Amino acid sequence: MDDKQLKMLEDAKIAITNENWGTASDLLETLYQETPDEEVNKLLVQSLYEDEQYQTALTYALEFETQYLSDSTTVELIIAVFLATNQFIRARVFANSVEFAHRVKLIAQITRAEEQAELDLTETIATNAKHFYHLGDATFAEQKQRFENAYQLPLNEYVKGAAFLLRDAYTSILIRSSIVQILQQLQLDQDLKMLWIDDQEHEFNAVKVTPLDENPIYLNVNQLFRDLMGDDDPVLLNGLLQEFKLQMVFSYPFIEKVVVDYQVWVEISIKKIKNQEISEVAPEIESMLVWQKTLSDLAEQLFRNMG
Repeated sequence: MDDKQLKMLEDAKIAITNENWGTASDLLETLYQETPDEEVNKLLVQSLYEDEQYQTALTYALEFETQYLSDSTTVELIIAVFLATNQFIRARVFANSVEFAHRVKLIAQITRAEEQAELDLTETIATNAKHFYHLGDATFAEQKQRFENAYQLPLNEYVKGAAFLLRDAYTSILIRSSIVQILQQLQLDQDLKMLWIDDQEHEFNAVKVTPLDENPIYLNVNQLFRDLMGDDDPVLLNGLLQEFKLQMVFSYPFIEKVVVDYQVWVEISIKKIKNQEISEVAPEIESMLVWQKTLSDLAEQLFRNMG
């Protein structure tokens, strides 16, 4: 920060000390546009929250969400912002990242807020739940919006809707995969069925599912792409990584059914992107070629729906 920005930050801190929340948030919002760093973000969110500008506070908090895990004060601040905006599912997901003793307290706080909302916002929750349950009836853009709105459902309503949508052929596979990821983050210990990319239903328990970015197959393929491509062609490497990420989102949570040999998968992917011939077609290669074609078709369909 330059001298002018440091002065603005100091003035904002004085305003916070004096509980002049409107003044503080105005100063910090201006400063944040120039220097969007973590300290300014947290002070801005605090000021907006205290000034009862909850929706704006939420928007800024989400930009640095993981940094709010750094200490108990910021944990409680972002939970307060989530609850002020009825973001119950976001609050529960965030709370699950906190150490256990603190988590128990936060989950109890979230549960009380859900119970109060069910008394005060009965019609709003019912409408939101109905839209979520019937998400598959909508266009892809509307499905995305309804998926976002469902963060405002209490846990029991969210899980009921999620269980239905996972088996709904009209719900985008991208949305179904995203729901599984949310259920995993909620650490939901419940057996569920999902209509997967092979058009068959498969059973899973969300608490036993590995997060995508911790999945060994996903990590191994990404690392091998980097090892083999090196710095020779960063554009091609980035294309491979982005394509693979989308393929694995489609495949989640049954990645191992698709990538049966991660080294062969990488070899095929590199040859395809370089337009090289795949001469040997052993059974496992044939299987993964079929999966790659399926996933490619799903990606094309997704981009058509987005357009």
